[in-house]
Formats: sequence, C-alpha cells, structure tokens
Amino acid sequence: MRELPCTATGAVDYYFPPGDKRDHVMGLVRLGQAFGRQHCGRKPGFLHHYICGIVAGMEKPTFANLLAELDLAAARRDAGDDHEPIERVSRSFELLTFHDPRAGRCQIALGTLRDYLTAAKKAKTNNTGHRLYEESALVNCAHAVHRAAKKQRKIL
Repeated sequence: MRELPCTATGAVDYYFPPGDKRDHVMGLVRLGQAFGRQHCGRKPGFLHHYICGIVAGMEKPTFANLLAELDLAAARRDAGDDHEPIERVSRSFELLTFHDPRAGRCQIALGTLRDYLTAAKKAKTNNTGHRLYEESALVNCAHAVHRAAKKQRKIL
C-alpha cells in the first residue's frame, strides 16, 4: 500500500483516478499554490531584518531585553562604530532613532518597535520546525481533497 500524501498535489494524484477531472483539479491546486506564495501587504524593511537578527540571538526575547540590546547598539554607535544603525533609544519620548541605509535618519515609536518584536518572534518560531502558514494551508487543502474523494467513493 502506498504512503498517504502530505502535499496537496500528492493528495490529488493519490485520490483522483487519471483523467480530465484530475488534471483540472491538479491545475486548480497549482494555481492555489502560486496564489498562496504571493506576498500581501508591506514588505519587511531594514529595521525588521535588524530586529529579527537581534531576536534570533536572544535566549528570552522580551521587550525589556530588546530595549537593552538596542541601548547597547546605540552606545556602540556613540563609541564610533558606524556599522550600528541604532542612534538613540528615548524612553521619555518613547522613540527609537535609527539610520536606514536608504531613507537616512528615521524615528519610530516604541509601540511600533513592539510590533516588530512580535513579528520577529513569529519568524523565529517558524524557523524552528513549525509549519509556515502557506504550508499548513496546502496541507489543509490536501485533507479537503481527501475528504471529497471519500465522499465521492461513498456515493459511487
């Protein structure tokens, strides 16, 4: 007996008999895969990638730990390290000042920085073996095809 498929196209190949209907469903699944790979929304920018790099090296990624790391980066920049993009962390004004290579000097609120931290935590968990959203959606599609094939067999 063949092993059960874990991809959408494998499920279509496994459960549908060869023919025009299978080819049609296979085309729809491939179209859905291409659609699922498309990026929606704003693309992550320079600061997002920088924060992801910091969070990846943290043992416990909390907002307080992130602010401490950014304070250290600002101190290194003040000491003369021009490779550090963080210029200043102002807790009183709740602003982070950094240097973006394309846009120059930029400021963001600490609330926005908290959003970046949340996104970086999600990216970190996705790199540790958890399925990404698109992959799990395709597996769900494969299971839906499996259920539809079972119903079709019961009817016939």
